[in-house]
Amino acid sequence: MILYDAQSWRSFIKLKGSVFPKALSYALPSALVALVLKVLQTLGYLDPESWSVMTDGSVYGGFTFAVSFTLVFRTSQSYSRYWTSATGVHQMRSEWFDACASLVAFVKVSKKPERERLIFEHTLVRLFSLLHGLALEELADLQDENFPVLDIGGLAVEDLMAIHTPENDGKKVEFVFQWIKLYIIKALDSGLLSTPPPIVTRVFQELGLGLVHFHDVMQVVMWPFPFPYAQLSVLLIFVHMILTPLVIVQWTTRWWWSFILTLISVVCMKAIDCIAIELEMPFGEDPNDLPVEQLHDAMNKSLLLLLNPNSWKPPRIADTACLDFKELQSNFDKLSISLNAYTSKHNPIAEGGFTETEDKFDSKRQVAISMEPKASGSAKQPDEFLSQSSGIAATSSPPAVRSEEGLQELLRAFQDSIRTQRQHDLSQMLSQQEAAHSRYLQSFQEALRAVARPSGGGLAFSQSPNGGVAPPQAAPSFFKCSAVSKA
Repeated sequence: MILYDAQSWRSFIKLKGSVFPKALSYALPSALVALVLKVLQTLGYLDPESWSVMTDGSVYGGFTFAVSFTLVFRTSQSYSRYWTSATGVHQMRSEWFDACASLVAFVKVSKKPERERLIFEHTLVRLFSLLHGLALEELADLQDENFPVLDIGGLAVEDLMAIHTPENDGKKVEFVFQWIKLYIIKALDSGLLSTPPPIVTRVFQELGLGLVHFHDVMQVVMWPFPFPYAQLSVLLIFVHMILTPLVIVQWTTRWWWSFILTLISVVCMKAIDCIAIELEMPFGEDPNDLPVEQLHDAMNKSLLLLLNPNSWKPPRIADTACLDFKELQSNFDKLSISLNAYTSKHNPIAEGGFTETEDKFDSKRQVAISMEPKASGSAKQPDEFLSQSSGIAATSSPPAVRSEEGLQELLRAFQDSIRTQRQHDLSQMLSQQEAAHSRYLQSFQEALRAVARPSGGGLAFSQSPNGGVAPPQAAPSFFKCSAVSKA
């Protein structure tokens, strides 16, 4: 499939996928005939009255209208077939992927051993990749039908050989489809899938809908455009190619006008017919056909995503998150930013180095710590920063020439160092609080012992501004204590 920019006229200046070269090959002979006839007529070798085809232009206009209507109607039907095929393969992929994703989510909460759950997930992903590949293989008409299955070597080859038996010829999709349904039923029977049956029923519905969309697209592949209509289109174009130069020569006064007008007329008619032929069968190898190989590659990548552990770790709610509805409503514009803006704001791999600043959306609550680039004179490079904060050795190559994997590794290392630093700060803060509490308790106990002594004065404790009782001497400055004589 050819992707183009509809807003730029330069994207239309290309020969690949264009119907004009083929249309020109049909129109050029007619245009040359018109040129020769006009030159002979100008030189006096032909008498226009002796071979005049028609004197009334309405006859030719009616014929041209009939040809145009026939070709346009065929093109509209071909476009309908094309769009039905494109919609069907996308819906088929969507239904099957959603069914596989639901099953993987169901098994995540199973009480069975982890290895048993892991085997179920990997087997299921491979079976759905096999199902989608066989479906596109049935639909496509390619010389090299190569639809790779996600790690097909992970499946037993002796079991896969059953697909190629003669009785399964033309029914491979239904055969693998039955494998998947049986595999799900066995998981339910063994208790591996503990999800309530009404919820699992939804998976079978999506599987069935995917198969329905597959057969809808198969109608386009199995049944070609009606032969009588295609035959009529070819005949009308052939007559138009013969009649047009004879008529144009009578209506023009110069040989170049005869050539140009004949060429344009035949090119337009044949180009519409070529478009209809291109769209009738959208699963071939023409430049304008559907990219079935890329569709299958996208399906494999989506299935692989289900095996990624990060896909099953929803983001946690931050401690600084606002949980008050009224506050969210009043600060809606301040708190609502896009994902790209938020993540780029906290991206540690930034040009010019790093500096941590506190960003407060309001005076009540701290929301985030943003990463802002330093001035160029005092900037630290990411490698230097990481080597100082987390002990990672810096390399000599600057971050600007690092690969994407290297930058991702630097980002993960920076996040780990920040997480470790926060844990260290938290534990240190808790230790300081415990030590302070111990000192307060010890001072309080000493004050109580001083009050309980039989001789000497007593101590009267006054309440602090915060509402607590302040021990003498060891208490901080905001506690208040005064000594009075014993009555």
